Amino acid sequence: MTTPANSSTPPPRPRLADGVPAPLRRWWSGRPRLLLHDTGAFLLPSLLPLRAGDRVLVLDDAAMAATLAEHARLSAPPVVLQTRAGGAAAGPRVSPAALPVADGAFTVIIAGHRLRAWDDETLLAFLRECWRALTHNGIVVLWEVAPSRSARVNAIWRRLLPEPSPRLRRFGEVGALGREAGFAWIQTLALRPFLWPPGPRLAVLMRKEHYTPETVHLAAGETPPRSSGPA
Repeated sequence: MTTPANSSTPPPRPRLADGVPAPLRRWWSGRPRLLLHDTGAFLLPSLLPLRAGDRVLVLDDAAMAATLAEHARLSAPPVVLQTRAGGAAAGPRVSPAALPVADGAFTVIIAGHRLRAWDDETLLAFLRECWRALTHNGIVVLWEVAPSRSARVNAIWRRLLPEPSPRLRRFGEVGALGREAGFAWIQTLALRPFLWPPGPRLAVLMRKEHYTPETVHLAAGETPPRSSGPA
C-alpha cells in the first residue's frame, strides 16, 4: 500500500549507516566507535573508581563492556542488555522500563547516549528499574548529548543524531526524574572528552542509598557482599 501524496507523515530520514556494508558496520561498532563516540568511557575505571568485584550492567554496548572489563580488571564480565532495535548480536531486545534482572543484582549500571531516545515516562521507568536493580550504594552513570544555548548548534545536533526527534535534556531535568525515581545523591560527572559528534555532553551519576539492618554500617561507596551473581 502506497502513502498518499498529501500525507502529513514525513518520510523516514536516511541514517548515516544506511548503505554502509555490514562488515564495515561491525568494525565500526567495536573499539573505533568507542574511541570517537564514547571517548570519555575510558576514564570510568579510575573516575568512579571501578573495583574488581563490582557487578556491572551496560546497556547496548558490548564494546564498552569489554573495555571496562579489561581496564578495571573486573572479576566477572559486565552484563550487556540490548534495548536498542537492530542489535540482535548482543542478545534479545528488552524494555528499559522492565529490566530482566534481580533486585540488588548490580553495583554499577551504565547507559551512554541512550536518554535522547526516551520520553520522560520511559526515562523515569528506567531510573526506577536502576534503583531496584542496584545494591545499596550502587550507582548508575548516564551520559548524553546536551542541549546548547545556540539554536543553530541544536539544529545541527538534530541533523547528526540518528533519532528522528531526539530528546535533549539539561541536568535539572534528568536530576528531577532521578529524585522521583528514589535517588538521593545526584551529581554531574567530569566525563570528558567526547570527540564525535563535537558538542556539549551531560554526564550524571546517581547513587542509591537504601539502608537496612544489613547495610546501615557500611560507609559511603561500600556495597554489601553478594554470594550469587546477577540473574
